Amino acid sequence: MEITTVTSSVRDILSTMSLLGLSMGAIATAALLIWVCARAKSAHPILARLWVKVRGSQNVQDPEIQSLMDDLDKLSWFQFMTAIYPRTTKNAKALISWCSANNVALSEVRACGFWFDIDRPSLRHGKAPGKAWLTLAGLAAPILAAGGLAGAAMLPSSALMQSKQSSQWFWLSTTKASPLGATKSNILTREDCSNEKSNLSEKTGFTSHEAHSLCQFFISEDASVQVSNNVNSQRICFGILAISLLAFGRWLSIEYSYVAAAQRLAKYLGEQEEEKLSDPGRNSAKHIGRQKQAQNLDKQVLKSESSTTTAS
Repeated sequence: MEITTVTSSVRDILSTMSLLGLSMGAIATAALLIWVCARAKSAHPILARLWVKVRGSQNVQDPEIQSLMDDLDKLSWFQFMTAIYPRTTKNAKALISWCSANNVALSEVRACGFWFDIDRPSLRHGKAPGKAWLTLAGLAAPILAAGGLAGAAMLPSSALMQSKQSSQWFWLSTTKASPLGATKSNILTREDCSNEKSNLSEKTGFTSHEAHSLCQFFISEDASVQVSNNVNSQRICFGILAISLLAFGRWLSIEYSYVAAAQRLAKYLGEQEEEKLSDPGRNSAKHIGRQKQAQNLDKQVLKSESSTTTAS
Protein backbone atom coordinates (compact mmCIF):
# COMPACT_ATOMS: atom_id res chain seq x y z
CA MET A 1 0.00 0.00 0.00
CA GLU A 2 2.84 2.40 0.87
CA ILE A 3 4.66 1.60 -2.40
CA THR A 4 1.51 2.39 -4.35
CA THR A 5 1.12 5.70 -2.52
CA VAL A 6 4.76 6.67 -3.16
CA THR A 7 4.46 5.73 -6.85
CA SER A 8 1.30 7.78 -7.16
CA SER A 9 2.99 10.78 -5.50
CA VAL A 10 6.00 10.54 -7.83
CA ARG A 11 3.67 10.30 -10.82
CA ASP A 12 1.80 13.41 -9.67
CA ILE A 13 5.06 15.33 -9.20
CA LEU A 14 6.33 14.34 -12.66
CA SER A 15 2.99 15.24 -14.21
CA THR A 16 3.09 18.66 -12.54
CA MET A 17 6.68 19.25 -13.69
CA SER A 18 5.75 18.23 -17.24
CA LEU A 19 2.85 20.67 -17.31
CA LEU A 20 5.05 23.37 -15.83
CA GLY A 21 7.70 22.68 -18.47
CA LEU A 22 5.11 22.91 -21.25
CA SER A 23 3.77 26.15 -19.79
CA MET A 24 7.25 27.68 -19.54
CA GLY A 25 8.00 26.56 -23.09
CA ALA A 26 4.79 28.15 -24.35
CA ILE A 27 5.56 31.39 -22.50
CA ALA A 28 9.12 31.46 -23.84
CA THR A 29 7.89 30.84 -27.41
CA ALA A 30 5.25 33.56 -27.12
CA ALA A 31 7.83 35.97 -25.68
CA LEU A 32 10.23 35.20 -28.56
CA LEU A 33 7.51 35.80 -31.17
CA ILE A 34 6.50 39.08 -29.52
CA TRP A 35 10.15 40.18 -29.41
CA VAL A 36 10.64 39.36 -33.12
CA CYS A 37 7.55 41.38 -34.08
CA ALA A 38 8.57 44.27 -31.83
CA ARG A 39 12.13 44.28 -33.15
CA ALA A 40 11.00 44.21 -36.80
CA LYS A 41 8.06 46.55 -36.06
CA SER A 42 6.03 44.17 -38.18
CA ALA A 43 4.22 40.84 -37.86
CA HIS A 44 5.14 39.96 -41.46
CA PRO A 45 7.97 37.49 -40.59
CA ILE A 46 5.63 35.46 -38.37
CA LEU A 47 2.64 35.63 -40.73
CA ALA A 48 4.81 34.65 -43.71
CA ARG A 49 6.03 31.53 -41.89
CA LEU A 50 2.50 30.65 -40.85
CA TRP A 51 1.34 31.02 -44.45
CA VAL A 52 4.09 28.64 -45.61
CA LYS A 53 2.97 26.10 -43.01
CA VAL A 54 -0.66 26.35 -44.12
CA ARG A 55 -0.23 26.69 -47.89
CA GLY A 56 3.08 24.94 -48.37
CA SER A 57 4.68 27.76 -50.41
CA GLN A 58 5.40 31.43 -49.95
CA ASN A 59 5.37 32.24 -53.68
CA VAL A 60 2.24 33.51 -55.42
CA GLN A 61 1.44 33.51 -59.14
CA ASP A 62 0.83 37.25 -59.52
CA PRO A 63 4.19 38.99 -60.22
CA GLU A 64 3.15 42.31 -58.64
CA ILE A 65 1.93 40.70 -55.43
CA GLN A 66 5.00 38.47 -55.29
CA SER A 67 7.23 41.52 -55.74
CA LEU A 68 5.42 43.25 -52.88
CA MET A 69 5.88 40.20 -50.63
CA ASP A 70 9.58 40.08 -51.50
CA ASP A 71 9.91 43.76 -50.61
CA LEU A 72 8.18 43.17 -47.28
CA ASP A 73 10.55 40.28 -46.59
CA LYS A 74 13.61 42.41 -47.35
CA LEU A 75 12.33 45.38 -45.38
CA SER A 76 11.43 43.24 -42.34
CA TRP A 77 14.85 41.62 -42.42
CA PHE A 78 16.58 45.01 -42.63
CA GLN A 79 14.48 46.39 -39.76
CA PHE A 80 15.02 43.34 -37.57
CA MET A 81 18.79 43.25 -38.08
CA THR A 82 19.47 46.99 -37.76
CA ALA A 83 16.59 48.29 -35.55
CA ILE A 84 16.22 51.12 -38.08
CA TYR A 85 12.75 51.58 -39.56
CA PRO A 86 12.49 53.17 -43.02
CA ARG A 87 9.10 53.32 -44.73
CA THR A 88 10.04 51.25 -47.79
CA THR A 89 12.92 49.28 -49.27
CA LYS A 90 13.58 52.32 -51.47
CA ASN A 91 14.14 54.42 -48.33
CA ALA A 92 16.35 51.68 -46.89
CA LYS A 93 18.54 51.65 -50.02
CA ALA A 94 18.72 55.46 -49.99
CA LEU A 95 19.87 55.33 -46.36
CA ILE A 96 22.55 52.75 -47.17
CA SER A 97 23.77 54.91 -50.07
CA TRP A 98 23.88 58.01 -47.83
CA CYS A 99 25.86 56.14 -45.16
CA SER A 100 28.30 54.88 -47.79
CA ALA A 101 28.73 58.35 -49.31
CA ASN A 102 29.33 59.98 -45.91
CA ASN A 103 31.34 57.15 -44.31
CA VAL A 104 28.76 56.72 -41.56
CA ALA A 105 27.88 53.37 -39.96
CA LEU A 106 24.23 52.36 -39.68
CA SER A 107 24.78 51.97 -35.94
CA GLU A 108 25.65 55.69 -35.77
CA VAL A 109 22.38 56.54 -37.50
CA ARG A 110 20.43 54.30 -35.12
CA ALA A 111 22.10 55.95 -32.13
CA CYS A 112 20.61 59.32 -33.16
CA GLY A 113 17.04 58.05 -32.75
CA PHE A 114 14.43 60.73 -33.45
CA TRP A 115 17.06 63.30 -34.40
CA PHE A 116 17.91 61.51 -37.65
CA ASP A 117 15.31 61.60 -40.43
CA ILE A 118 15.65 58.12 -41.98
CA ASP A 119 13.44 58.83 -44.98
CA ARG A 120 15.35 61.93 -46.20
CA PRO A 121 18.07 60.75 -45.08
CA SER A 122 19.83 63.41 -42.99
CA LEU A 123 19.86 64.93 -39.53
CA ARG A 124 16.40 66.24 -38.69
CA HIS A 125 16.06 69.96 -39.57
CA GLY A 126 19.48 69.65 -41.20
CA LYS A 127 21.34 70.04 -37.92
CA ALA A 128 21.80 68.55 -34.47
CA PRO A 129 19.65 69.74 -31.55
CA GLY A 130 21.10 72.56 -29.45
CA LYS A 131 23.23 72.13 -26.36
CA ALA A 132 20.43 73.54 -24.22
CA TRP A 133 18.30 70.46 -24.91
CA LEU A 134 21.25 68.20 -24.13
CA THR A 135 21.87 70.00 -20.84
CA LEU A 136 18.19 69.91 -19.90
CA ALA A 137 17.87 66.20 -20.58
CA GLY A 138 21.17 65.45 -18.84
CA LEU A 139 20.18 67.32 -15.67
CA ALA A 140 16.48 66.40 -15.55
CA ALA A 141 16.90 62.66 -16.12
CA PRO A 142 18.81 61.84 -12.89
CA ILE A 143 16.68 64.30 -10.88
CA LEU A 144 13.44 62.66 -12.01
CA ALA A 145 14.87 59.17 -11.50
CA ALA A 146 15.95 60.14 -7.98
CA GLY A 147 12.47 61.59 -7.37
CA GLY A 148 10.91 58.34 -8.49
CA LEU A 149 13.12 56.29 -6.19
CA ALA A 150 12.39 58.69 -3.33
CA GLY A 151 8.66 58.37 -4.04
CA ALA A 152 8.97 54.58 -3.92
CA ALA A 153 10.91 54.78 -0.65
CA MET A 154 8.32 57.15 0.85
CA LEU A 155 5.42 54.73 0.51
CA PRO A 156 3.72 55.69 3.77
CA SER A 157 2.95 53.56 6.81
CA SER A 158 0.91 56.48 8.17
CA ALA A 159 -1.81 58.53 6.47
CA LEU A 160 -0.96 62.01 5.19
CA MET A 161 -3.68 64.41 6.37
CA GLN A 162 -4.37 68.15 6.55
CA SER A 163 -6.21 69.89 9.37
CA LYS A 164 -9.00 72.25 8.34
CA GLN A 165 -8.53 75.07 10.84
CA SER A 166 -4.74 75.38 11.02
CA SER A 167 -4.19 73.97 7.47
CA GLN A 168 -1.34 71.92 8.88
CA TRP A 169 -0.14 68.79 7.09
CA PHE A 170 0.67 65.82 9.32
CA TRP A 171 1.19 62.07 9.36
CA LEU A 172 -1.54 60.24 11.25
CA SER A 173 -1.39 56.77 12.80
CA THR A 174 -3.53 55.14 15.48
CA THR A 175 -1.21 56.39 18.23
CA LYS A 176 0.24 59.74 17.10
CA ALA A 177 -0.06 62.75 14.80
CA SER A 178 3.26 64.06 13.45
CA PRO A 179 3.25 67.51 11.75
CA LEU A 180 5.46 67.66 8.66
CA GLY A 181 8.92 68.91 9.56
CA ALA A 182 8.20 68.65 13.25
CA THR A 183 10.70 67.47 15.85
CA LYS A 184 9.99 64.67 18.28
CA SER A 185 8.88 67.14 20.93
CA ASN A 186 6.14 68.53 18.63
CA ILE A 187 4.42 65.20 17.97
CA LEU A 188 0.98 64.64 19.46
CA THR A 189 0.72 61.15 20.99
CA ARG A 190 -2.04 59.23 22.71
CA GLU A 191 -0.16 59.56 26.00
CA ASP A 192 -0.21 63.37 25.64
CA CYS A 193 -4.01 63.25 25.57
CA SER A 194 -4.14 61.68 29.03
CA ASN A 195 -1.96 64.42 30.50
CA GLU A 196 -4.38 67.16 31.52
CA LYS A 197 -1.62 69.64 32.35
CA SER A 198 0.05 69.59 28.91
CA ASN A 199 -0.74 72.44 26.52
CA LEU A 200 -1.33 70.42 23.35
CA SER A 201 -1.97 73.43 21.12
CA GLU A 202 1.28 75.14 22.08
CA LYS A 203 3.26 71.91 21.79
CA THR A 204 1.99 70.68 18.40
CA GLY A 205 0.72 73.72 16.50
CA PHE A 206 -2.79 72.26 16.24
CA THR A 207 -5.72 74.33 17.51
CA SER A 208 -7.33 73.23 20.79
CA HIS A 209 -10.30 71.86 18.87
CA GLU A 210 -8.07 69.89 16.47
CA ALA A 211 -6.00 68.46 19.33
CA HIS A 212 -9.20 67.39 21.12
CA SER A 213 -10.54 65.77 17.92
CA LEU A 214 -7.29 63.86 17.42
CA CYS A 215 -7.38 62.60 21.00
CA GLN A 216 -10.94 61.39 20.44
CA PHE A 217 -9.77 59.69 17.22
CA PHE A 218 -6.97 57.80 19.03
CA ILE A 219 -9.48 56.11 21.37
CA SER A 220 -12.15 55.43 18.72
CA GLU A 221 -12.84 51.83 17.70
CA ASP A 222 -12.53 52.40 13.95
CA ALA A 223 -9.26 54.38 14.10
CA SER A 224 -7.19 51.53 12.64
CA VAL A 225 -9.69 50.98 9.81
CA GLN A 226 -9.71 54.67 8.84
CA VAL A 227 -5.90 54.92 8.91
CA SER A 228 -5.55 51.69 6.92
CA ASN A 229 -7.98 52.85 4.21
CA ASN A 230 -6.18 56.19 3.83
CA VAL A 231 -2.74 54.57 3.79
CA ASN A 232 -3.77 52.09 1.07
CA SER A 233 -5.16 54.80 -1.21
CA GLN A 234 -2.13 57.02 -0.66
CA ARG A 235 0.25 54.14 -1.37
CA ILE A 236 -1.39 53.75 -4.77
CA CYS A 237 -0.94 57.48 -5.46
CA PHE A 238 2.71 57.46 -4.30
CA GLY A 239 3.34 54.31 -6.37
CA ILE A 240 1.88 55.88 -9.52
CA LEU A 241 3.91 59.04 -8.93
CA ALA A 242 7.11 57.05 -8.42
CA ILE A 243 6.57 54.96 -11.56
CA SER A 244 5.73 58.07 -13.61
CA LEU A 245 8.87 59.89 -12.47
CA LEU A 246 11.06 56.86 -13.15
CA ALA A 247 9.52 56.35 -16.60
CA PHE A 248 9.92 60.03 -17.52
CA GLY A 249 13.49 60.02 -16.21
CA ARG A 250 14.24 56.92 -18.29
CA TRP A 251 12.77 58.58 -21.39
CA LEU A 252 14.91 61.67 -20.82
CA SER A 253 18.05 59.56 -20.40
CA ILE A 254 17.34 57.87 -23.75
CA GLU A 255 16.68 61.26 -25.32
CA TYR A 256 19.99 62.47 -23.87
CA SER A 257 21.84 59.63 -25.63
CA TYR A 258 20.03 60.44 -28.92
CA VAL A 259 20.93 64.13 -28.70
CA ALA A 260 24.56 63.38 -27.84
CA ALA A 261 24.84 60.94 -30.78
CA ALA A 262 23.24 63.47 -33.16
CA GLN A 263 25.70 66.15 -32.05
CA ARG A 264 28.64 63.78 -32.60
CA LEU A 265 27.37 62.92 -36.07
CA ALA A 266 26.77 66.60 -36.93
CA LYS A 267 30.29 67.45 -35.81
CA TYR A 268 31.77 64.65 -37.93
CA LEU A 269 29.75 65.64 -41.02
CA GLY A 270 30.83 69.26 -40.54
CA GLU A 271 34.48 68.21 -40.33
CA GLN A 272 34.04 66.10 -43.48
CA GLU A 273 32.60 69.06 -45.34
CA GLU A 274 35.47 71.32 -44.26
CA GLU A 275 38.06 68.75 -45.34
CA LYS A 276 36.43 68.39 -48.74
CA LEU A 277 36.73 72.12 -49.28
CA SER A 278 40.29 72.46 -47.93
CA ASP A 279 42.00 69.33 -49.32
CA PRO A 280 39.99 67.15 -51.73
CA GLY A 281 42.84 64.67 -52.32
CA ARG A 282 43.57 64.06 -48.65
CA ASN A 283 39.88 63.77 -47.90
CA SER A 284 39.51 61.10 -50.59
CA ALA A 285 41.98 58.79 -48.84
CA LYS A 286 40.38 59.43 -45.47
CA HIS A 287 36.96 58.90 -47.05
CA ILE A 288 37.96 55.41 -48.20
CA GLY A 289 39.40 54.51 -44.80
CA ARG A 290 36.35 55.73 -42.92
CA GLN A 291 34.06 53.97 -45.42
CA LYS A 292 35.80 50.65 -44.77
CA GLN A 293 35.54 51.19 -41.01
CA ALA A 294 31.82 51.94 -41.29
CA GLN A 295 31.22 48.89 -43.47
CA ASN A 296 33.18 46.65 -41.10
CA LEU A 297 31.26 48.02 -38.09
CA ASP A 298 27.92 47.36 -39.79
CA LYS A 299 29.02 43.84 -40.74
CA GLN A 300 30.03 43.12 -37.14
CA VAL A 301 26.71 44.42 -35.83
CA LEU A 302 24.71 42.40 -38.36
CA LYS A 303 26.81 39.29 -37.73
CA SER A 304 26.47 39.49 -33.95
CA GLU A 305 22.72 40.12 -34.14
CA SER A 306 22.33 37.32 -36.68
CA SER A 307 24.17 34.85 -34.43
CA THR A 308 22.06 35.97 -31.44
CA THR A 309 18.86 35.40 -33.45
CA THR A 310 20.07 31.95 -34.58
CA ALA A 311 20.97 30.97 -31.01
CA SER A 312 17.54 32.08 -29.82
